[in-house]
Amino acid sequence: MAEEAKIEEKLVKAVKKAGGLCLKLVSPGYVGVPDRIVMFPFGKIGFVEVKAHKKKPRKIQLQRHKELRSLGFNTYVIDNEKQIQKLIEVIGGPVAYVNKFDYFFGEFPRGYRPVIIDGNDEEAKDIESMLGGDY
Repeated sequence: MAEEAKIEEKLVKAVKKAGGLCLKLVSPGYVGVPDRIVMFPFGKIGFVEVKAHKKKPRKIQLQRHKELRSLGFNTYVIDNEKQIQKLIEVIGGPVAYVNKFDYFFGEFPRGYRPVIIDGNDEEAKDIESMLGGDY
């Protein structure tokens, strides 16, 4: 698997784990569009171009990024997996860890991206212990 594809695969998994969608963007007849559209609750959207390490977008890709930005959309370029978590924070906003009950009733801070803790996996148990809650 090519380096770019590995980064893209990790991006998709990380966004899903963070409660968002990371959809492949395909636009026949309109070249240069970013690889992915990342979406989080509350209408938080960003377009993401994934490149191999230290590779730069082509000229047509930069033109498409400029075009999207002129329409008010944020466009990002990542070239290594270490940038993924920061990208998620920038697009998705701050996180509020909540249980299913609080999520259902909207009991989390306004403007925060809710991440549900279900108590069934090790990461959730670590977060629960940090928060001091019984989720």
